[in-house]
Amino acid sequence: MKAVLDASPIIAFLDEIHEFGLLLLVRSCGYELIVPFRVWEEVTLRPSSRAILARCLVEGSLTRWEAVDEAAIRTFEDDHPSLGPGESEALLVAFDLRKAGFDVVCILDEKPARHIAETMDLPVKGTLGLLKMLRERDLITLAREASCRIALRGSSFRADESLLR
Repeated sequence: MKAVLDASPIIAFLDEIHEFGLLLLVRSCGYELIVPFRVWEEVTLRPSSRAILARCLVEGSLTRWEAVDEAAIRTFEDDHPSLGPGESEALLVAFDLRKAGFDVVCILDEKPARHIAETMDLPVKGTLGLLKMLRERDLITLAREASCRIALRGSSFRADESLLR
């Protein structure tokens, strides 16, 4: 299964939870982690993120996807003005992969992007869904999932309070 990541989950695991290894652990659930070009550009603005993600790229634990045509991004954003370039590209990459016959899931947190993914018939998971999946597959404990939710609650991560409990 190809998991196309938006910036928010990467930032959540890197900077909010400080447990980037948990995002990489998702691979053991059968997911190939794909980072679209514009998402990569966004998350590697910080030197610490750049170093970690560059190492993951070399190790093969993440795949950086080639940039989607700029005109296609602009057209998509014109049709969906609530999205940024990274979200738009993530959705377009996921859509193209599904059209090519791959099983795909979009890893998105923001409601507008999730809604658009659903209208495109693309499956969606978010940061909290990944944590839950890791716990359900016994890759992390309930206590570790809870500590991650507490870290997210105390950060700039935006989610309904009831979801962070």
